Amino acid sequence: MFGAQILGEVYGASSSGSSGGDGADTATNNDDVTTDSNIRTTTWHEIIVLFMAVPGTLVSIYLMTKMTTRNLQMAGFLGK
Repeated sequence: MFGAQILGEVYGASSSGSSGGDGADTATNNDDVTTDSNIRTTTWHEIIVLFMAVPGTLVSIYLMTKMTTRNLQMAGFLGK
């Protein structure tokens, strides 16, 4: 859901020179799906970004057996 926004922030931060680099220009460049090469590149970038959520999900599932749901929600809230 937020993959395009995350990619915009990542590329905006890495390409920020003296131009400010807020990610707006790069986010639109990442959405360019007019060629097969751009589609593949954008897809791989999205896959990498979205797979970053897998470890947190697995830890949450594991902790559901060790903690109460209320405590798990509180830990998630305080972790932000």
